[in-house]
Amino acid sequence: MAKLEPIVLTSIPTGCTIEDRVGLGTSGLVFLDSSSSSSSTVIKFPHTGDPHALTNIEIEKSIYNRFTLQGGHEGLLQYYGPFETGLRLEYAKNQGLRSYLQQHKGDIGFEQRFRWCQEVSYTLSFIHTNQVIHGDLKCDNIFLDDALHSKIADFGGSSLDGSELQIMVSANYRPYSGDLNSIKADMFALGSCMYEILTGEAPYAGREETEIEALFSESKFPNTTSLGPMGNIICNCWHGKYTSANQVCDNITGLTLLSFASFLARDNTDRFQ
Repeated sequence: MAKLEPIVLTSIPTGCTIEDRVGLGTSGLVFLDSSSSSSSTVIKFPHTGDPHALTNIEIEKSIYNRFTLQGGHEGLLQYYGPFETGLRLEYAKNQGLRSYLQQHKGDIGFEQRFRWCQEVSYTLSFIHTNQVIHGDLKCDNIFLDDALHSKIADFGGSSLDGSELQIMVSANYRPYSGDLNSIKADMFALGSCMYEILTGEAPYAGREETEIEALFSESKFPNTTSLGPMGNIICNCWHGKYTSANQVCDNITGLTLLSFASFLARDNTDRFQ
Protein backbone atom coordinates (compact mmCIF):
# COMPACT_ATOMS: atom_id res chain seq x y z
CA MET A 1 0.00 0.00 0.00
CA ALA A 2 1.33 3.42 -0.94
CA LYS A 3 2.38 5.62 1.95
CA LEU A 4 0.05 8.56 2.43
CA GLU A 5 1.55 12.01 2.75
CA PRO A 6 0.80 13.72 6.06
CA ILE A 7 -1.93 16.33 5.95
CA VAL A 8 -0.58 19.75 6.81
CA LEU A 9 -3.11 21.95 8.56
CA THR A 10 -3.11 25.70 8.91
CA SER A 11 -4.07 27.38 12.14
CA ILE A 12 -6.35 30.37 11.83
CA PRO A 13 -5.28 33.89 12.82
CA THR A 14 -6.92 35.30 15.90
CA GLY A 15 -10.21 36.96 15.01
CA CYS A 16 -10.58 35.10 11.69
CA THR A 17 -12.65 32.08 10.68
CA ILE A 18 -12.20 29.60 7.87
CA GLU A 19 -14.91 31.51 5.97
CA ASP A 20 -12.48 34.47 5.83
CA ARG A 21 -10.09 32.51 3.62
CA VAL A 22 -9.45 34.24 0.29
CA GLY A 23 -6.30 32.49 -0.92
CA LEU A 24 -4.30 29.26 -0.77
CA GLY A 25 -0.57 28.74 -1.28
CA THR A 26 2.01 26.01 -0.80
CA SER A 27 3.14 27.54 2.49
CA GLY A 28 -0.16 28.59 3.98
CA LEU A 29 -3.48 30.35 3.62
CA VAL A 30 -4.53 33.96 3.17
CA PHE A 31 -7.39 35.31 5.28
CA LEU A 32 -9.39 38.49 4.98
CA ASP A 33 -8.40 40.59 7.98
CA SER A 34 -11.54 40.75 10.14
CA SER A 35 -10.09 43.65 12.16
CA SER A 36 -10.12 45.84 9.03
CA SER A 37 -13.49 47.60 8.75
CA SER A 38 -12.85 48.40 5.10
CA SER A 39 -11.69 44.86 4.22
CA SER A 40 -8.52 46.38 2.83
CA THR A 41 -5.98 44.00 4.39
CA VAL A 42 -5.31 40.27 4.55
CA ILE A 43 -3.30 38.02 6.84
CA LYS A 44 -0.93 35.50 5.27
CA PHE A 45 -0.60 32.60 7.72
CA PRO A 46 1.76 29.60 7.49
CA HIS A 47 0.73 25.95 7.65
CA THR A 48 0.89 24.52 11.16
CA GLY A 49 3.85 22.28 11.91
CA ASP A 50 5.62 22.99 8.62
CA PRO A 51 9.11 24.40 9.32
CA HIS A 52 9.59 25.23 5.65
CA ALA A 53 6.43 27.34 5.64
CA LEU A 54 7.57 29.20 8.75
CA THR A 55 10.96 29.83 7.16
CA ASN A 56 9.31 31.22 4.04
CA ILE A 57 7.17 33.59 6.08
CA GLU A 58 10.26 34.87 7.92
CA ILE A 59 12.04 35.41 4.58
CA GLU A 60 9.05 37.32 3.30
CA LYS A 61 8.95 39.49 6.43
CA SER A 62 12.63 40.34 6.03
CA ILE A 63 12.15 41.28 2.39
CA TYR A 64 9.13 43.46 3.09
CA ASN A 65 11.05 45.15 5.91
CA ARG A 66 13.84 45.90 3.40
CA PHE A 67 11.33 47.38 0.94
CA THR A 68 9.74 49.44 3.70
CA LEU A 69 13.09 50.88 4.76
CA GLN A 70 13.60 52.00 1.16
CA GLY A 71 10.25 53.78 1.07
CA GLY A 72 8.18 50.97 -0.42
CA HIS A 73 6.87 50.89 -3.95
CA GLU A 74 3.45 51.32 -5.55
CA GLY A 75 3.95 48.11 -7.52
CA LEU A 76 4.14 46.01 -4.34
CA LEU A 77 1.45 45.01 -1.88
CA GLN A 78 1.56 47.42 1.06
CA TYR A 79 3.11 45.71 4.09
CA TYR A 80 1.52 46.36 7.48
CA GLY A 81 3.87 44.31 9.63
CA PRO A 82 3.78 40.89 11.29
CA PHE A 83 0.63 39.34 12.71
CA GLU A 84 1.26 36.44 15.13
CA THR A 85 3.26 33.92 13.00
CA GLY A 86 2.09 35.49 9.76
CA LEU A 87 2.09 38.91 8.13
CA ARG A 88 -0.48 41.53 7.23
CA LEU A 89 -0.66 42.82 3.66
CA GLU A 90 -2.77 44.99 1.41
CA TYR A 91 -5.73 43.12 -0.06
CA ALA A 92 -5.71 43.20 -3.85
CA LYS A 93 -9.42 42.77 -4.47
CA ASN A 94 -9.12 41.79 -8.13
CA GLN A 95 -6.69 39.07 -7.02
CA GLY A 96 -4.38 37.29 -9.49
CA LEU A 97 -3.42 38.68 -12.88
CA ARG A 98 -3.54 35.24 -14.52
CA SER A 99 -7.09 34.54 -13.41
CA TYR A 100 -8.11 38.06 -14.44
CA LEU A 101 -6.63 37.56 -17.91
CA GLN A 102 -8.46 34.26 -18.30
CA GLN A 103 -11.80 35.52 -17.00
CA HIS A 104 -11.90 38.74 -19.03
CA LYS A 105 -10.02 37.82 -22.21
CA GLY A 106 -11.42 40.03 -24.98
CA ASP A 107 -12.57 42.69 -22.53
CA ILE A 108 -9.01 43.86 -21.86
CA GLY A 109 -7.68 46.44 -24.28
CA PHE A 110 -4.07 46.75 -25.40
CA GLU A 111 -3.63 49.98 -23.40
CA GLN A 112 -4.28 48.11 -20.18
CA ARG A 113 -2.00 45.23 -21.15
CA PHE A 114 0.74 47.63 -22.17
CA ARG A 115 0.41 49.44 -18.81
CA TRP A 116 0.81 46.17 -16.92
CA CYS A 117 4.03 45.43 -18.82
CA GLN A 118 5.34 48.86 -17.84
CA GLU A 119 4.33 48.49 -14.20
CA VAL A 120 5.75 45.00 -13.71
CA SER A 121 9.12 45.88 -15.26
CA TYR A 122 9.31 49.09 -13.21
CA THR A 123 8.53 47.21 -9.98
CA LEU A 124 11.03 44.46 -10.75
CA SER A 125 13.72 47.11 -11.13
CA PHE A 126 12.95 48.32 -7.60
CA ILE A 127 13.04 44.74 -6.28
CA HIS A 128 16.48 44.10 -7.76
CA THR A 129 17.79 47.44 -6.49
CA ASN A 130 17.09 46.14 -2.99
CA GLN A 131 19.21 42.99 -3.51
CA VAL A 132 16.20 40.71 -3.89
CA ILE A 133 15.80 38.04 -6.58
CA HIS A 134 12.17 37.03 -6.81
CA GLY A 135 12.78 33.55 -8.22
CA ASP A 136 9.08 32.79 -8.77
CA LEU A 137 7.93 35.66 -10.96
CA LYS A 138 4.80 34.66 -12.91
CA CYS A 139 1.33 36.05 -13.48
CA ASP A 140 -0.02 33.94 -10.59
CA ASN A 141 2.19 36.02 -8.28
CA ILE A 142 1.09 39.38 -9.67
CA PHE A 143 -2.09 40.82 -8.15
CA LEU A 144 -4.46 43.61 -9.15
CA ASP A 145 -5.92 46.31 -6.93
CA ASP A 146 -9.25 48.13 -7.30
CA ALA A 147 -7.86 50.33 -10.07
CA LEU A 148 -6.30 47.32 -11.86
CA HIS A 149 -2.76 48.40 -11.01
CA SER A 150 -0.39 45.43 -10.78
CA LYS A 151 1.29 44.35 -7.53
CA ILE A 152 4.15 41.83 -7.50
CA ALA A 153 3.88 39.56 -4.46
CA ASP A 154 4.84 36.23 -2.87
CA PHE A 155 8.45 36.61 -1.72
CA GLY A 156 8.49 33.54 0.54
CA GLY A 157 10.86 31.65 -1.75
CA SER A 158 12.92 34.65 -2.82
CA SER A 159 16.60 35.44 -2.30
CA LEU A 160 17.72 38.34 -0.09
CA ASP A 161 21.35 39.49 -0.26
CA GLY A 162 22.36 36.35 -2.14
CA SER A 163 20.61 33.82 0.10
CA GLU A 164 19.48 30.55 -1.47
CA LEU A 165 16.19 30.49 -3.35
CA GLN A 166 13.53 28.37 -1.63
CA ILE A 167 11.48 27.72 -4.77
CA MET A 168 11.76 27.05 -8.49
CA VAL A 169 9.45 28.81 -10.93
CA SER A 170 7.57 26.72 -13.50
CA ALA A 171 9.29 25.88 -16.79
CA ASN A 172 7.25 28.47 -18.76
CA TYR A 173 9.10 31.17 -16.82
CA ARG A 174 12.48 29.52 -16.29
CA PRO A 175 15.63 29.70 -18.43
CA TYR A 176 16.99 26.30 -19.38
CA SER A 177 20.51 27.04 -18.17
CA GLY A 178 22.36 29.47 -15.95
CA ASP A 179 21.99 30.56 -12.35
CA LEU A 180 18.33 30.77 -11.34
CA ASN A 181 19.33 32.99 -8.41
CA SER A 182 20.13 35.90 -10.69
CA ILE A 183 18.76 39.05 -12.26
CA LYS A 184 18.99 37.39 -15.68
CA ALA A 185 16.72 34.54 -14.57
CA ASP A 186 14.17 37.05 -13.27
CA MET A 187 14.49 38.91 -16.58
CA PHE A 188 13.64 35.72 -18.46
CA ALA A 189 10.57 35.32 -16.25
CA LEU A 190 9.65 38.95 -16.93
CA GLY A 191 9.65 38.19 -20.67
CA SER A 192 7.27 35.30 -20.10
CA CYS A 193 5.05 37.49 -17.89
CA MET A 194 4.79 40.11 -20.61
CA TYR A 195 4.08 37.42 -23.21
CA GLU A 196 1.21 36.11 -21.08
CA ILE A 197 -0.10 39.63 -20.43
CA LEU A 198 -0.23 40.39 -24.15
CA THR A 199 -1.47 37.02 -25.44
CA GLY A 200 -3.47 35.68 -22.49
CA GLU A 201 -1.40 32.49 -22.19
CA ALA A 202 1.98 31.58 -20.74
CA PRO A 203 4.64 30.44 -23.22
CA TYR A 204 3.79 26.90 -24.38
CA ALA A 205 0.82 26.77 -22.02
CA GLY A 206 -0.54 23.25 -21.56
CA ARG A 207 2.69 21.46 -22.44
CA GLU A 208 4.67 19.28 -20.04
CA GLU A 209 7.58 20.83 -18.13
CA THR A 210 10.07 18.48 -19.80
CA GLU A 211 8.81 19.45 -23.26
CA ILE A 212 9.12 23.16 -22.46
CA GLU A 213 12.63 22.64 -21.09
CA ALA A 214 13.61 20.84 -24.30
CA LEU A 215 12.29 23.67 -26.46
CA PHE A 216 14.00 26.36 -24.39
CA SER A 217 17.27 24.40 -24.42
CA GLU A 218 17.28 24.82 -28.21
CA SER A 219 16.28 28.51 -27.91
CA LYS A 220 12.92 27.71 -29.45
CA PHE A 221 10.51 30.30 -28.09
CA PRO A 222 6.96 31.22 -29.09
CA ASN A 223 6.72 33.49 -32.12
CA THR A 224 6.31 37.11 -31.03
CA THR A 225 6.23 38.78 -34.45
CA SER A 226 2.54 39.61 -34.10
CA LEU A 227 3.31 41.56 -30.89
CA GLY A 228 5.31 44.14 -32.81
CA PRO A 229 7.91 46.13 -30.85
CA MET A 230 6.84 44.51 -27.58
CA GLY A 231 7.65 41.15 -29.13
CA ASN A 232 11.25 42.30 -29.62
CA ILE A 233 11.51 43.28 -25.95
CA ILE A 234 10.13 39.90 -24.85
CA CYS A 235 12.62 38.05 -27.05
CA ASN A 236 15.47 40.10 -25.64
CA CYS A 237 14.42 38.99 -22.14
CA TRP A 238 14.38 35.34 -23.21
CA HIS A 239 17.75 35.60 -24.97
CA GLY A 240 19.46 37.23 -21.97
CA LYS A 241 20.18 40.53 -23.70
CA TYR A 242 19.13 42.65 -20.71
CA THR A 243 21.24 42.99 -17.59
CA SER A 244 18.64 44.94 -15.61
CA ALA A 245 14.90 45.47 -15.47
CA ASN A 246 15.61 49.17 -15.79
CA GLN A 247 16.72 48.57 -19.38
CA VAL A 248 13.36 46.97 -20.11
CA CYS A 249 11.62 49.96 -18.50
CA ASP A 250 13.57 52.30 -20.77
CA ASN A 251 12.74 50.26 -23.87
CA ILE A 252 9.04 50.09 -23.04
CA THR A 253 8.93 53.80 -22.23
CA GLY A 254 10.52 54.43 -25.62
CA LEU A 255 7.52 52.85 -27.32
CA THR A 256 4.74 55.37 -27.62
CA LEU A 257 1.24 54.05 -27.12
CA LEU A 258 0.33 55.62 -30.44
CA SER A 259 2.89 53.63 -32.41
CA PHE A 260 1.98 50.41 -30.60
CA ALA A 261 -1.73 51.04 -31.19
CA SER A 262 -1.09 51.72 -34.88
CA PHE A 263 0.74 48.41 -35.23
CA LEU A 264 -2.05 46.43 -33.61
CA ALA A 265 -4.73 48.18 -35.62
CA ARG A 266 -3.19 47.13 -38.94
CA ASP A 267 -3.80 43.40 -38.81
CA ASN A 268 -4.26 42.32 -35.20
CA THR A 269 -7.79 43.48 -34.43
CA ASP A 270 -8.76 40.09 -33.02
CA ARG A 271 -5.61 39.60 -30.96
CA PHE A 272 -7.29 39.82 -27.56
CA GLN A 273 -10.55 38.03 -28.38
